[in-house]
Amino acid sequence: MRPPLASWQTRGTTSDVTPSLDSPLGPLETTVPDRHAAHLRQPRYGSPDFDDHQPIEPAESVFRHSGWKTKRRRIVEALQRTGASGRRILNFCDCGSDLWVKADGDDLALTCNRCHDRMCDPCQNERRTAIIEKIMLRLLDAGDRARFCTFTLKHQDAPLAVQIDRLYSSFKQLRQHPEMGKYFKAGVWFFEAKLDKAGRLWHPHLHVIQVGPDRMPQAALSVAWKQITGDSFIVHVTAITDHRQQVQYVTKYTTKPLSADVVRVPAKLDEFVTAIAGRRLFQCFGEWSKAHAADDATPRKLRAVGALCTIHSAACSGDIDSLVIMHQLHARWPRLRRSHPLPPELSANPPPDDPQPDIDAGGGSWGNPW
Repeated sequence: MRPPLASWQTRGTTSDVTPSLDSPLGPLETTVPDRHAAHLRQPRYGSPDFDDHQPIEPAESVFRHSGWKTKRRRIVEALQRTGASGRRILNFCDCGSDLWVKADGDDLALTCNRCHDRMCDPCQNERRTAIIEKIMLRLLDAGDRARFCTFTLKHQDAPLAVQIDRLYSSFKQLRQHPEMGKYFKAGVWFFEAKLDKAGRLWHPHLHVIQVGPDRMPQAALSVAWKQITGDSFIVHVTAITDHRQQVQYVTKYTTKPLSADVVRVPAKLDEFVTAIAGRRLFQCFGEWSKAHAADDATPRKLRAVGALCTIHSAACSGDIDSLVIMHQLHARWPRLRRSHPLPPELSANPPPDDPQPDIDAGGGSWGNPW
């Protein structure tokens, strides 16, 4: 057991020194190789014996976070500016640590520490993926009674928190409307916040997937929405019965609640982080109200094979069993060829020349590494 530190003062950023939870976190260190640009190294204080997880390694950061490294760094800076707790920031930065290889029979799996923070794209994408699967099952049962709707508010120079409350309250009133309520007996809504073209005013809106009787009269829906909001009448309604298109729409509608234009404006990002505290960003309603909790899959019984860093080190040294495992992992998770590469003479596939595209630099959309 390591002896505790004599004081809370930092001893640098070595991985075996951890900070006390109520100590102020210092600025993020950026002196890391470009290949490890996804790695956020936070100063750690106090005794490591009280940590509930290991510090994340650079290779683990590359594997889990290379697709959104710029956005992630900006979010951590926003958390620091808005007074988030040291524990929350530390957990956010260490999301993806303790990367282990496990097996279910002959099938390999990867497990890691997760922060479950609502601002963490990989964690939230995993949660949304489970929701999407359950929504698609319900859409199959709904047939041609499913509609995809978007409800917006007129641009206002008002705090985002006020506009969110107004948007949620207006949709609740719409579901209770004497004429329109029957069209919203079951469904799910997702919140999204954007900025106007000038980048000054908020543009919050709800994406709603609903199931109701027959056709939905869009003109009457627009009138009801204006009656409720007082100044907003723009609603979009789309009916799609083709299963492939439904999958595309569900994936699009369950987009992350934060658009890229907000991330690029520090003041707006700070306001967003503060405004969503304690608020739901998506919710099932009516007959679908338990969709997010029902029919949970039985947890897999996984057998530990070993820590990925240990297996990778042994494979680089020429251990045959470890090489076989790494080749299987590289084939299933190609991103590992960049985060945990093998020497060219031992690799079945060389690492990609281009890194995972960063969505904030104009690359592709972020996807989970597993």
